[in-house]
Amino acid sequence: MEKIIQGREGLRLDVYLSEKLGVTRSQIKKMNKEKRILVNHQEVKAGFLLSATDEIHVFLKESYQILPVNKQVDIYYEDEDLLVVNKPKNLVVHPGAGEEEDSLVHRLLYKYPDLPGLDDSLRPGIVHRLDKDTEGLLLVAKNEFAMTALMKDFKSRRVKKIYQCIVHGLIKEPLTIDNPIARSKIDRKKMTTDPRGKKAISHIRPLGWGKNKSLLEVSIVTGRTHQIRVHLKSIGHSIIGDQTYSHPPFYGLDSQALAATQMSFIHPRSHHLIMVQRPRPEYFDKIMEK
Repeated sequence: MEKIIQGREGLRLDVYLSEKLGVTRSQIKKMNKEKRILVNHQEVKAGFLLSATDEIHVFLKESYQILPVNKQVDIYYEDEDLLVVNKPKNLVVHPGAGEEEDSLVHRLLYKYPDLPGLDDSLRPGIVHRLDKDTEGLLLVAKNEFAMTALMKDFKSRRVKKIYQCIVHGLIKEPLTIDNPIARSKIDRKKMTTDPRGKKAISHIRPLGWGKNKSLLEVSIVTGRTHQIRVHLKSIGHSIIGDQTYSHPPFYGLDSQALAATQMSFIHPRSHHLIMVQRPRPEYFDKIMEK
């Protein structure tokens, strides 16, 4: 199966495809060695710097099929059109380049084999994503009508998402971070605040604090890559456990203390307001008690 992706100015090929396909850079390098990646129909190195006019051809394994996995999916809301489920941390939302044996999509397809794929067979039902290391509520479309409508709502920022997290340092007053975000020029795997970047707004509300740490509620107006993590780092309060943007102590965590705990949206068919909540992870309270 061939997938054609438009290039992005100034990005390394492996970094860009890792982001677009949701796989690791080592997987991209492996695919490139197998000559399954071409740029403008030419073989290039994994570190090739792209331009916006480049056309990338990725050849996915023809034999790859998403085989349903019989593992539990926690459902917080369901009707004929959509689901709101809880994505565990350290699980990718969907297979990227057809190399994964487990993802949230693998698990969903066991119970919902007819999720709509539209033009992407590797992302059936998926209208938005969470980072692999972030847990929490995720909206899934059960039919093409809902998928088309919800994707438009996400693009126009009509879906509201609220997160909870624990950060280093004390934040005792509400604040708003209105700081554009762009990809870092120093490390292309990271994002950073940059006045030339894309608009990004996060509203912060403290829920509690302890010794050199704070429990926060974060409402995001925009949905930039790594937005909450980058915004909090930019004001000197990085998220505990974040291996990319933070620093020790990590309190034994292997991923950031960040969870999507609330979501609200207008139902595409009934036009009623739907609000779904889940509790914050139990380990949040344990960290705050330490």
